Amino acid sequence: MAPHLASLLLAGLALLATVADAGKPHVSHGKFKAGPWTVGHATFYGGRDGSGTTDGGACGYKDALAKDYGVLTAAVSPELYDSGAGCGACYEVVACVKQGGIRYTITGNKNYNMVMVTNVGGEGDVVALMVKGNKRVKWTPMKRSWGQLWTTEVDLTGESLTFRVMNGDHRKATSWHVMPRDWQFGKTYQATKNF
Repeated sequence: MAPHLASLLLAGLALLATVADAGKPHVSHGKFKAGPWTVGHATFYGGRDGSGTTDGGACGYKDALAKDYGVLTAAVSPELYDSGAGCGACYEVVACVKQGGIRYTITGNKNYNMVMVTNVGGEGDVVALMVKGNKRVKWTPMKRSWGQLWTTEVDLTGESLTFRVMNGDHRKATSWHVMPRDWQFGKTYQATKNF
């Protein structure tokens, strides 16, 4: 290992230890998997007060963006956007710590359900989403429509719904019966836990 690379590694570990000792909660990200380095860019957009960041952009967050992310929003290059998998991701030394549980907003109709996932802790990104009902609907993978909007054509009405979120480091969080049997389209439901 080149001396300057070892110095950078030690400096990074020292920074990580300093941040961890600063009273912030420690969150395990699971096992790190090294990959090739790619060039990526991020920039803030909107006004100093966060105005102009609630349009949803390529992630489809719309007005939920103001509540969950607001001025912490950045525009990123394709490498970081990753076809929508980078939506909600945290690019920090430590994990994102969110207040409250994961939020699920469901829109659509009986034959086409669209779920927006927000307030995701840990790495903050969602790479897979599954849904399960309490009666007839078994674990069903949802498909990414775009950004953090996930769809299924399975009829979910009349069932208490459970969602399983998988983030970029392959950890999973299951929100058991987060939507009651009488859930409604256009509403947001919040789980009791997060990553």
